[in-house]
Parts: sequence; structure tokens; C-alpha cells
Amino acid sequence: MKIFSLLFFVLVCTAVINAQMKEGDRLAGPTVGIVTESGSISLGANLEYEISQMGSGVFGLGATFRYWTSTTLNSSVLGGQLNYNFNKIGDGKTVPFIGIMIGFNFAGSDLWAWGQGGVRYFFHKNLAGVARIGIGNNSFASPEIGVDFKF
Repeated sequence: MKIFSLLFFVLVCTAVINAQMKEGDRLAGPTVGIVTESGSISLGANLEYEISQMGSGVFGLGATFRYWTSTTLNSSVLGGQLNYNFNKIGDGKTVPFIGIMIGFNFAGSDLWAWGQGGVRYFFHKNLAGVARIGIGNNSFASPEIGVDFKF
């Protein structure tokens, strides 16, 4: 029983030590993606503040901006996002996440809502590559890649 308790303690400590993201961390970074409906290139920016550790991850609350142009419309969406980051997986460098985003499209004067999923890979403790896919209303789907800086 002592060996099991010691092993459990070591595993828990290792998971916490290796977690790349924790409550109070801030992330910011640019993205580039493809709006699948029109084939347009989208440019974006994300901000995320890790607000609460829960279970094997941390909740992040933030802002998002997307801009793209097509033959019929230039679109700008500004909104908020809530993500759950699974930060205690393996060596802590790979952090998958799921979340929701709600924003306002200034070109179409309408509300946008979409779900997203993705993964961050930390190359350095303060720099991660990120890949995400978002799917939502208004025939919106956009795979994206980018970088996140942690500060």
C-alpha cells in the first residue's frame, strides 16, 4: 500500500509540474486560416486568460477577432471565447482544448456562434504553435494555424 501511495503522489506531482498552462496565465497570438465556404484566407488574433483550474485542465476566457474578404463581402468578427485546456497530458507540451465562441459580424450585422477544438504545442515555456478548427452558424467553418505567446 505504501508503494501505491508513493507512486500516486509522484504521478500527481509530475502532472502538476509538467502542466504548461495554469490559472493566471495569459495567451495572445495571431492566426491564419481558410473560410471553407468561400475559400478565403482569414486573419485573426486571440487573447486568453486562464481563469480557473478544474480537474485535469484549466478554463480560459478571452477575446477573438477574425477578418476575411471574399468576392461578395468583407467580414470582421469580434467576440469572446471560453475554452477548456487539457493541460495535464503527457509531458505537458501538448495541450488540446475545446471551447465556444460568440461574436458579432460587423459586415452582416449579425451574431455568430461557433464551437472550436484544437491543440497547442509548446516549443518553449512561453511559445506555442496552435491549430484549431471552428464550426458554427452562417455556414462558417475555418481550420486555422497560428502561434500563442504566454506571458
